[in-house]
Amino acid sequence: MNDLEQTERTASSLVVESVRVRHALVPILLALTLSLVTIGALVLFAAVTLDRQDRATTLQMVEAGLTLEAGRLAQLARDQTWWDEAIHNLVQTLDPEWADDNIGSYLHDDYDITLSLVLDRDERIVIAFVDGQEAHPRARELFDSGARPLVNAARQAAGSAPKAFTGYLMFRDRPYLVAVSAFVDEEATHGPPDGAVLLLGQRLDTGLLANLGALFHIEGLGLVGADTATAESWILLEDPRGIAIAALVWPQSTKARSLLMLLLLPLGAVVVAVVLLTWRFLALELSERRRIQVLLTRLATTDALTGISNRRAFLE
Repeated sequence: MNDLEQTERTASSLVVESVRVRHALVPILLALTLSLVTIGALVLFAAVTLDRQDRATTLQMVEAGLTLEAGRLAQLARDQTWWDEAIHNLVQTLDPEWADDNIGSYLHDDYDITLSLVLDRDERIVIAFVDGQEAHPRARELFDSGARPLVNAARQAAGSAPKAFTGYLMFRDRPYLVAVSAFVDEEATHGPPDGAVLLLGQRLDTGLLANLGALFHIEGLGLVGADTATAESWILLEDPRGIAIAALVWPQSTKARSLLMLLLLPLGAVVVAVVLLTWRFLALELSERRRIQVLLTRLATTDALTGISNRRAFLE
């Protein structure tokens, strides 16, 4: 075997070895890339799913809180209007002191009722209390705020027992959750209800929202104007006429962010590992090619037996 054949065979062997290295590098890099893509897709899917579930759960809790508060207010209104003593002292003959003791300061101090008033069958306000103090609003203020559908519904539904109807009102530029119930004789011995109604309301202020937020573990629950609700999560509050008066909003605090922070370190480690492995394989490949190039040059320009430069080297 002459020098040229030996050189060609050696070169062929080295080329095959270099190709084998490249072929081994490709599936490794593909596997690492596929792993990263899969991990990223799983993390994204988990984050989106958790975000959606968190938004739905928080929305349900806020709605449940409002429903419970409305139910409590309605029950309180029914209890007050299905009471003969209340009919006697509020409807038949007004007793201001009794009214203050039972629907004024009493309800405000013990039940956080910020608005309570009695409306007679002629749609005149008999007596009213705001924040536990006697006030003198006009009936027009009440009806202009959208209370008429609730008053009419309470009057029509009153029979052997009162029925309360709840809704939201913007009264004196403040949003309220209210319940309206018609007075009904406790024993139904004095004929049908005469149309007088009781309205109880809770102002949707920071105190009430803070209590709801603490009860259902919702941070940042707040109230904004209906036309300024720009948060991702909100509930639009409408009066009985369907007019939006305000919106409950809360910031998004999702589990996805915490999950991404927890997965950030291992994902970063995987990325660094892929970069280092890729750099290492490329460095080995480059080093191998340089070695092959030097070896081929030496084999092609030296005598295999003596190691002396051959004729080809002499001609170059």
